[in-house]
Amino acid sequence: MPNANCRWFWNNLADAATLTATDAAANFPVTNIQTTFRQELWKSLNVTGAKTVTFNCGAVINLTACIIQDHNFTAAATVELHGSTDNFASSDVTLGTFTLTRVDNGNSIVVNPLVLFISLVSTYQYFQIKITDAANPAVFVSIGRVFLGTYTETTPMNFMAGNSITPTSLSQVERSANGVVHVLKLPNYKIFDLSYHVVQVTQKDAFRQIIDYVQIDLPLWCYLYPSDPGADLYCIYCRFTKMPAQINVRYILWDFACQIAEDL
Repeated sequence: MPNANCRWFWNNLADAATLTATDAAANFPVTNIQTTFRQELWKSLNVTGAKTVTFNCGAVINLTACIIQDHNFTAAATVELHGSTDNFASSDVTLGTFTLTRVDNGNSIVVNPLVLFISLVSTYQYFQIKITDAANPAVFVSIGRVFLGTYTETTPMNFMAGNSITPTSLSQVERSANGVVHVLKLPNYKIFDLSYHVVQVTQKDAFRQIIDYVQIDLPLWCYLYPSDPGADLYCIYCRFTKMPAQINVRYILWDFACQIAEDL
């Protein structure tokens, strides 16, 4: 991939689609993919044959990216994105194949989340994630969240160097009167502070469109370093913690800063 700035995935058309799947385990329906809680999973009944999740978007949509969040696929899996004009009755076009692994210190690591970028397509109403993972030891495949749609790249200016990533713990630690420590162990999450300096009006307005849509209510994905090895570590399912301020520094140039917190 050519060097890319931070990318924001905010208008998720998968959440408004009608979903069907080849099958689903009890209590793990395919509609769980559309809940904002990423731990509510769709699970297949087994790993026999290809498993599919189909999205009927109701009309033709623009698509440049697909994200699969919180999956359990193995390195041996094949995962593809398909498009169709007739709900796969006769039209079935492979739009891309996800890269499932990367190398980290000589070890092959399964990527999670999976991110697929494709050239803009404006042809299809129906999309399908097709998974073949017959050797999965869990004996099912699962997905937490899916993004379908287009993204906004912060160009020409990227966020400034010197921004912070703060690991944050939800764990609770209390000390009783006799000095005994009680710990309620809870997950950790990250908070990201990003600042942009002297951006032009078009970029400011593009960012304003994102903020006005999601506000602090809706989750989105922020892909901080899409060109870097290990970039999946910085594709963050998150929310804004507050509405970012935008400051006019001179004429048509603006500064703004935002803070996002990882959704668990």
